[in-house]
Amino acid sequence: MNERAEPVRRAVDLEAGIEAVWTALVDDPGIWFGGELTIEPRRGGAVRWRAEDGSERRGMVIACEPPVHLVFRWRELEGAGLTSLRAGPASVVAFVLDPTDEGGTRLTVTDALGESIAEGDSASVHERAVR
Repeated sequence: MNERAEPVRRAVDLEAGIEAVWTALVDDPGIWFGGELTIEPRRGGAVRWRAEDGSERRGMVIACEPPVHLVFRWRELEGAGLTSLRAGPASVVAFVLDPTDEGGTRLTVTDALGESIAEGDSASVHERAVR
């Protein structure tokens, strides 16, 4: 089985306000991931990523609470067409933005391979993302 036992979680303090970080996250997400990434920042919105090596991931936004919380589920795609297209394991990526005492933003990113999170359970997603 190709599942991690624990989610990968990273946090960084940024010297920008929450609105500015949110705008950068949803308007130019490629700066965070590299390659070409588009996110439709609404529940049910599409997520598409093409890496510089040509690999692709596709997914869907499962929770979105601007400007503090964005969660999507995605998976790698290999091949093309109906007979050779294969999908890799799904992972859930959560972004949580919190204000810092210095007026900046703490951005916490959690990637949980194989996580199953019910659509609409954004309170649970947020709680689990900041643990």
